[in-house]
Amino acid sequence: LDPPQSWEPIVDPTVVQHHVLSIGDSERHAVVDAFLSTLKKPNFRKKVKVLEVERIQNLAMWQSYVVKRQTICYREKGQQAALDSSGAADTDDAIQCKAIARFERRWLWHGTNAEVMEKILQQGFNRSFCGKNATVYGKGV
Repeated sequence: LDPPQSWEPIVDPTVVQHHVLSIGDSERHAVVDAFLSTLKKPNFRKKVKVLEVERIQNLAMWQSYVVKRQTICYREKGQQAALDSSGAADTDDAIQCKAIARFERRWLWHGTNAEVMEKILQQGFNRSFCGKNATVYGKGV
């Protein structure tokens, strides 16, 4: 359950690490482009300036994510095998690649205050954190 190759070396696996991405970093560009593409009004997009992008490295949460993703892929593999009656079944690797592509990460944006942000970085999203900012769109996690 190694971390992604793009991560900086893990100093202490029990501590969440913050790494500011430099302006020329391709990872930073991907994040900024994805964020700006969600802004509906082109004129508003021109006014927004992203000052900083941090990569958050939480090894425990990464490992939990990898295990959950693997579970979903195994479930998908079982469902695919049950559905395939043509006799020309995909290989296990092909099924896993399709499942990962189908269920892989999506860009989501979440606004919150600094106090709650640290809790989210340490523990992930938790319903007990909701409600402070009026939950305009409901009690999401």
